[in-house]
Amino acid sequence: MLAFHGFLRIGEITVRPGVVAEHVIKRSDLVIVPARDGVKSSLQLTIRHAKHQHVGRPIVLEINSQSHNCPVVHICRYLHTRGSSPGPLFVFPDKTPISRTYFSSQLSACLSHAGYDPSLYKCHSFRIGAATTAATRGYTDVQIQSMGRWRSAAFRRYIRIPMMTL
Repeated sequence: MLAFHGFLRIGEITVRPGVVAEHVIKRSDLVIVPARDGVKSSLQLTIRHAKHQHVGRPIVLEINSQSHNCPVVHICRYLHTRGSSPGPLFVFPDKTPISRTYFSSQLSACLSHAGYDPSLYKCHSFRIGAATTAATRGYTDVQIQSMGRWRSAAFRRYIRIPMMTL
């Protein structure tokens, strides 16, 4: 849910062998903003290390509550299980960070279990899905580029709107 709603790159939430775990999103980078004055609760996510990011200038994302498959609800449930210990946001029960390999294998297993062909989906599918959903909801190119933190027009390759047939 967070990868989709935050247009996150898989390298922002998982580790690869030989890559410093310090570069993934930490528990301390996520703040739950409680509901107030008629405004629903939200997530405030700080990305300190991202592709194409200027050193020392963190990116702060605001992810709002949704009426269906709410990312705020799901993250709150996860945090209840995870606990408040410092370190990477996504960890195993022993607090070691989730690897990209593990994430990818679990994604494939879940897709297979749900009856989908896992060869059609990869870790990057969350960004593709987010960009496609934003485009179908009428967001402009500039808005999509900003939400996904793209510095070029590369985001257009992520938008996968099927051709309509008459």
